[in-house]
Amino acid sequence: MVSESSKDGKYKDMLLDPTYDTGFKLLLGREDVSEELLKEFLNAIFEGDPQLSDIQSVTYMNSEKEGEYLGVKGIRYDILCKTGSGHRFIVEMQKSWQRYFLKRAEYYYCRAVAEQGFSGKNEESLSWDYNYVPVVGVYICQTGIRGLPEKLVTRGWLTDEETGEPIGSSIRFVFIQLPFCKSNEEECENYSDEWIYNIKYMGIKQEVAFTSKRDIFKRMAEIAKVSSLTPEQMRTYETDIKLARDYHNELEGARTQGLEQGLEQGLEQGLAEGLEKGLAEGLEKGLAEGLSKGREEGAWKKLCGIVANMRAMGMDNATIASITNESPDVVASIL
Repeated sequence: MVSESSKDGKYKDMLLDPTYDTGFKLLLGREDVSEELLKEFLNAIFEGDPQLSDIQSVTYMNSEKEGEYLGVKGIRYDILCKTGSGHRFIVEMQKSWQRYFLKRAEYYYCRAVAEQGFSGKNEESLSWDYNYVPVVGVYICQTGIRGLPEKLVTRGWLTDEETGEPIGSSIRFVFIQLPFCKSNEEECENYSDEWIYNIKYMGIKQEVAFTSKRDIFKRMAEIAKVSSLTPEQMRTYETDIKLARDYHNELEGARTQGLEQGLEQGLEQGLAEGLEKGLAEGLEKGLAEGLSKGREEGAWKKLCGIVANMRAMGMDNATIASITNESPDVVASIL
């Protein structure tokens, strides 16, 4: 069964955009549809890892968890699954920038451990032997994350400070920052790069790359067809896109308004300075110089203010450069 909008041809040839939360879930989180894709995605991300490089199967778990206390709102994981390797995975797409994202990731990770419940032999006395199933958090982020190196994939676990050797095997994090994704297919060096490239660009380019190289990407192209969604799935997907676009437009509007206000203030200041100077050198020359200086200084001062505010919010230079459409070098030069 397909949606009415699919029937009229509007979405006939379109592919899901997995950078949207719902698109990501529909691609990798549909039970009896997406298991093979999710398994291969995890195998790609952990390629070469002695513990996680050969995941044989995945099983989806309930993605909604109730709060621990009365009145506490339930939390949601994008995808929560367990694997044949004896691990649980949180796999999440994070589209918008969040100030405390790393702490949020830690919180959801801890909940995934705590919700496993009391597994000790004497459950009636609330005994727990702490032999919980190891949890691995995989976070795909549309923006750079404060506190992480400026690179595509960052892996973390509990280690000895002096030797760098892992302590235990239960605490595992992987952060994928899409701003550092390869910009074309030829740059992709391994299986992981190919997966991340498709996740970032499939919705933009409306094609799945590497299909001639790997059958799994042919399967991805089939699953990603928007025309195959049910009406309910289509409504959810369209709503998610609308909300995300509205948020982006509001952010862009605020940025544009701030730049315009800065330019206006700069022009006023520059005009005043130009007129004062023009009394001595001539009104015409002073006005021209004042307007020019005002435009430049006003725009620069406002840009400096915007960068300072974004840094105060915890954004890194890569994210600021992306939002302001300035080069990373220009942003880095603002102290």
